[in-house]
Amino acid sequence: VAFAANTGSGGINVEIEPGRSNQLPPNDFLVEVIDANNITITALDEFGRPTANSRTLNSPTGFPADFDASDAPVPPSDFDLFGLKLQVGNVAVDDKFVLKPLSAATRSMQMATNRAEDVALAGPLRGEFTSANLGNGRIDGVKIFATDTPAFTSSSLVNGPYTVTYQGQDSLDNKFVFSITDNTGAVLGEARFDNNNFNNVLSKAIDPLSNPPGQSLKDTKGFDFNITGVPRPGDTFTIAFNENGFNDNRNGLELSALQNASLVRRNPEPFGAGVNQYSLNQSYATMVGNIGERTRQARTADEANTAILEQTTLWYESLSGVNLDEEAADLVRFQQSYAAAAKILATSQTVFDTLLQAVR
Repeated sequence: VAFAANTGSGGINVEIEPGRSNQLPPNDFLVEVIDANNITITALDEFGRPTANSRTLNSPTGFPADFDASDAPVPPSDFDLFGLKLQVGNVAVDDKFVLKPLSAATRSMQMATNRAEDVALAGPLRGEFTSANLGNGRIDGVKIFATDTPAFTSSSLVNGPYTVTYQGQDSLDNKFVFSITDNTGAVLGEARFDNNNFNNVLSKAIDPLSNPPGQSLKDTKGFDFNITGVPRPGDTFTIAFNENGFNDNRNGLELSALQNASLVRRNPEPFGAGVNQYSLNQSYATMVGNIGERTRQARTADEANTAILEQTTLWYESLSGVNLDEEAADLVRFQQSYAAAAKILATSQTVFDTLLQAVR
């Protein structure tokens, strides 16, 4: 929201930076253009007042400019941009904007499905050992980190299944070696371990085709896994797309675990290592508690104000003489007086007529 006094022609677009939603506190923000190269973003409290939590962002080339968490001043360990990405347009010095990144969150929420069978409870990949293996090695802990990599389509693992072959120990450096190939026979990489703790296999394998070079297969494929037990040289394992997902609730367990994960930032105070975070369960309980407290305060204030209104009304009516009960009593008294006066007049008229007749 731009201030009415702004003189620049541009505005500010804000979005939550992917992977940093847990850094977003429940606050609005004030953005001020300090000079031709710098802006500040300050968290506001619940009453719209600036807090002490402010960030200064510099654009050496002026504006327009884009900002995210990578634009950290020194030292970067103390910096976060509240999980936001900013696109600043043609702004002018002293322009001000209020950012409300959460204002439409609840309005945009909607139910995607009410069919339990539509929920993907199974893991998208499965690992299996070959029945001819001589060792007792098993694939375990298949974890998906990204599904937008070239390794995945909506319904398959590209060039899958992958084959993982244990080559044994290298005679030159004594490292334990696993080779990874796709279903065309192309070698995807080679994982080398210093000991027989075979965790995060793809993290240990460099993708020779990665761009930029030097990335691991975990980074380029978007998943990883462990091998447990004691494999024998020549043992093979496969990683395949988990079609139909029978007897598998791994993804459901991961979804269930989100309720206790530290995903919500408490406030705009310095962020780090879960110190200023709480879980979805804690966040929901806090929200319900806050709503209950505000509701109780509103009801108490309503009752107090109602009592004041009634007291003020009685006080006003007592001063203005407009009291309905008193007025009704006066009307009855006036009516009785009028009736008595009418009888007196009627009696007087009769006496007067009698006197006139007597004189005649």
